[in-house]
Amino acid sequence: MTNPNNLIPGNRRITVSAKHFYAAWQFVSTEKTRYYLNGVYIEPHKDGGVLLIATDGHSMAVIRDATARFEGDKAETKPKPANDAKPVTAGPPPKCRPVVGLKTAPVTKPNAA
Repeated sequence: MTNPNNLIPGNRRITVSAKHFYAAWQFVSTEKTRYYLNGVYIEPHKDGGVLLIATDGHSMAVIRDATARFEGDKAETKPKPANDAKPVTAGPPPKCRPVVGLKTAPVTKPNAA
C-alpha cells in the first residue's frame, strides 16, 4: 500500500475553488468494491489553473478551475510505484478473433412519401 504522505510532497500546495471541487466530488464512486475511485485527481493545466478529475466507473467529470493555484514541484504529479512493483514490458498486441454468429437486424430504407 502506498504511504499517503508520499502522494503530496510537503513543498506542494494546491488551492482550488470549493464550488469546482464539490462539482467533481459528485462523480466519485461510493461503492466499497471501487475503493480506487473514491477521490478527485488534481493536476496542473498547461494554460494555468488545474484539472479536477473524478469518475465512478460509469460517468466522469473533468473540470478546469482556471483560478486555482498549483504551487511547488509540478514535475511529478503521480505517486511512485512500490519497490516490489514489476515493470510492464511492451509486447505484441493480443490476437483478436472475429465475433462469429452475431446477428444484426437488416437495414431497410424508409418509404418515400
